[in-house]
Amino acid sequence: MTPAPFSTQLKHFMDTIDCSASELSEASSLSSSVISRYLSGLREPFFDSLHINALAEGLAQLASSRSDLSPDDFSKRAIADSLARSITGLENTYSDFLDNLRSVISALDISNVSIAKALNYDASYVSRLLSGARRPSHLPDFIEKITSWLAQHCDQPYQIRTLAALLKIEERQLLALEDRKAQLIHFLTTNTGDNAAPAQTFVDMINSFDFDAFVKEIDYDTLKVPKAPFMRRFSKVYSGLEPMKQADLDWLKGTVLSRADDDVIIFSDMPISEMGTDEEFVKKYSLGLALMLKRGLTVHMIHDVHRPLEEMVLGLKSYIPMYMTGQIRPYYFPSPTAGTFHHLLKVSGSAALEGTVIDGHQLEDRYYLTSKEADLPFYRAKAAHLLGCARPLMHIFLGKDFPALQAYLRHPSKQKGELLTMDYGHSHITLRKGNYVLVSKEKSPVIHFCIELPQMVRAFEALF
Repeated sequence: MTPAPFSTQLKHFMDTIDCSASELSEASSLSSSVISRYLSGLREPFFDSLHINALAEGLAQLASSRSDLSPDDFSKRAIADSLARSITGLENTYSDFLDNLRSVISALDISNVSIAKALNYDASYVSRLLSGARRPSHLPDFIEKITSWLAQHCDQPYQIRTLAALLKIEERQLLALEDRKAQLIHFLTTNTGDNAAPAQTFVDMINSFDFDAFVKEIDYDTLKVPKAPFMRRFSKVYSGLEPMKQADLDWLKGTVLSRADDDVIIFSDMPISEMGTDEEFVKKYSLGLALMLKRGLTVHMIHDVHRPLEEMVLGLKSYIPMYMTGQIRPYYFPSPTAGTFHHLLKVSGSAALEGTVIDGHQLEDRYYLTSKEADLPFYRAKAAHLLGCARPLMHIFLGKDFPALQAYLRHPSKQKGELLTMDYGHSHITLRKGNYVLVSKEKSPVIHFCIELPQMVRAFEALF
């Protein structure tokens, strides 16, 4: 049976002993304002707090003057144990705690089975806990267990980087085991962030995006795709930040100028902070992508989703104009790929760019670009295998694709989960809980985003 809330349990002892707040304040040496906050439920001590002992000692002392009360039931130890069992250990709500825990588990890509095995729970029990169908019988014990294990489990550089971004702290604050545990406890039990924020950000970007203005800004309608009468086959190695940027642009150039019409496959989990701050490079790269799409090429883009959801959603912003063409198909890997090594692979019908760098030393490594006929079959096969390991992040349907959208929604796998709908600005949102979310922008140009990424589906569930 779940213990009563701390304030209720404290009131029960005081009513049974028949003592006032001022009497308990004097007996426990705690201020009357502290006692008042505990009784109102506005605050509660942490489960290993000295306040628990002070309250228990004061209540036991007051109970000792009552001959009709059992000394065993009202001993300092018995009262302290009872009060401790009633503490949640939370400064936020249980709903906030659960959302925070899901965010950590999702960001670190931890399965329910792994948690169950580590904590010696049944896997179905863990699923019910995370869904909110069950609560731990003693939440402080569960917090202690889960944070201890998470702190031990999360010891790789890429995990620490991911966790630091989620908790909005510096990586150095998570290097020591005890520091990781303390930061996890603080985040789980105090964070009251808006869990629907990433969903709102995504829909706001869709609603506010002006496709006509974008087309006018880059002259997309009049954009001419250059053609080279003859492409020289070559291979080249690039080392250092600026040459690596040039490698990306040279790959785009080789793809755009070629007459090959093979689908393009792009994946990278490389750190992008240095490149992302170079506005000139970003502008040239975006133009290259636009030219590639103007050529009519289909792009399979595998996104790195194993980072904080808000960061990932903002990272998608630069691709929204490209999504409007219907030629980009986004994917993701269920498990994280970044760690000691980061990878990049971009393959078209005419050029392949590959890079593998060591974490923290990316400026010392190299990219390899090739357009040689002897190399391309190898890289095309490699990219195809990579794509085969990915899952669709979302399916994108333009207005003309409405029959395909209807077929997608009628599939038996898309009938599972509670159906919820709402209007949000210029968009209509259809959600199947635990399954998918459909964001439909009805204002021209009409476009529908069917999102299956679990983290995003949960964020949209928080909107309802």
